[in-house]
Amino acid sequence: MPVGHTARPGAIGMIVLTLSPIASGTRTLKVTDTDPNLDLHVVQFSRCTADPILPGVLANGAGDSLSPATVTGIPATGGKYYIIVDGRDDANGIGYVGKDTVTIAVTTP
Repeated sequence: MPVGHTARPGAIGMIVLTLSPIASGTRTLKVTDTDPNLDLHVVQFSRCTADPILPGVLANGAGDSLSPATVTGIPATGGKYYIIVDGRDDANGIGYVGKDTVTIAVTTP
């Protein structure tokens, strides 16, 4: 996992991605990973001042190249996105999260 992540071995890792504004148009966010034992979720919070805070799940995926977690139509204004790597412990109690490589691609149409 890259610098700036939060992880609890075998459970969940989180990467915070902040997209800066662009002049115009939209972007696509595509997230893949290298471990088939993990799922990926892209989440955004509409208002952090809400009580309770309710996340919006924008995409889910197994993470491989055939089923990435993909968010299309990201507005030019950008924003903060949370990429959750959802793992588990193997039979020996070793977490999968620490063995994963996550790739994040942001593209414009």
